[in-house]
Amino acid sequence: MEGFGHGDNVVFTGFSVLSDMPASSTIDIKNIRVLAPGVIVGNSAVTVNIADCTIDGTTGTNRAAALTVANAAVLTGVLDSNAAVAATDAASTVVLTRCMIGQNEGHGYGVVSHNNSGSVVMRNCHVASDAGLLTNVVAAIEHCTFTGANNYASSVAAGGAGVPTVTVRASVAAAANAGNMTETIVALIS
Repeated sequence: MEGFGHGDNVVFTGFSVLSDMPASSTIDIKNIRVLAPGVIVGNSAVTVNIADCTIDGTTGTNRAAALTVANAAVLTGVLDSNAAVAATDAASTVVLTRCMIGQNEGHGYGVVSHNNSGSVVMRNCHVASDAGLLTNVVAAIEHCTFTGANNYASSVAAGGAGVPTVTVRASVAAAANAGNMTETIVALIS
């Protein structure tokens, strides 16, 4: 799916990638604006490429209704019928490129991955939420800016089946990291 013209010209109130899609499917989302409840990737082993989008799912009444599972602008590994129920066996891969995630510093998360396998990649993104990434999966953060007052990456919960590792490359955050995971920081050399 691709919006034409300016990304704010094509607006969705939530966007869902359904559970039980054929394995190895690829969904491309480009140049659109997604309001709360944001992008929800169900219990599917799919690849979702999101580029040049504004995803403002960190605020609004739709977001507030599902806080029990830490809803976010981008939420992966949940059941379609209830975004407040984690479906941790999803092995989705989500790649965010040049996206604006959240438009204010409201409470909430930019990206939450409940699944125990798969990955999240964030490239050249601006994350304007209180916390950037809450994950159970392998994550890569490359050339991103996090302006929230909390942390840029943390683990969903101790004791989950997922063992998150995060590689951070040339990114800027307003606050330090806090979480129980392995983290690799790759700095710039000038």
